[in-house]
Amino acid sequence: MTPVTLYDNLDRLVVRPLWVGPEYRTAVWASDEVLNRVKEWIEEEPKDSAAWLKKARFIATAGFLRYEGDRGIRPKSSWPGIFAIEPWATLFRMYGFYEDVRKTTFIVPSCTMKTGGKMNRTDKRECDFAHDIKESGLWIKETSG
Repeated sequence: MTPVTLYDNLDRLVVRPLWVGPEYRTAVWASDEVLNRVKEWIEEEPKDSAAWLKKARFIATAGFLRYEGDRGIRPKSSWPGIFAIEPWATLFRMYGFYEDVRKTTFIVPSCTMKTGGKMNRTDKRECDFAHDIKESGLWIKETSG
């Protein structure tokens, strides 16, 4: 692994721990933008957000591999390697990808609150962003701050 310099961080998306630790079969790291949008959602809709987060955390504990498909971790066919975390009946989605082939770490660069069943321009833009980050490798884990 190549050492990262201070200047490398200027062009990389920083992701921070969301659900990380020995209790999680799939560790989840999220961008500041995602973490801030989740905080806003909790303030706006505490009941729905609590149920969604509880189920998503349960899936991370059990491991995303058990829930891939139509069971909470859905592949996005138009974006190879991109998955939507959608564990509960709301339109909130987190879009991300696995760090490597072992599929034990999931990186979430983007999220959205869908406005309907079909993907609109905003939803597609968020998937495009997640795909661009995945393909470019321009992200870095940050544990402090």
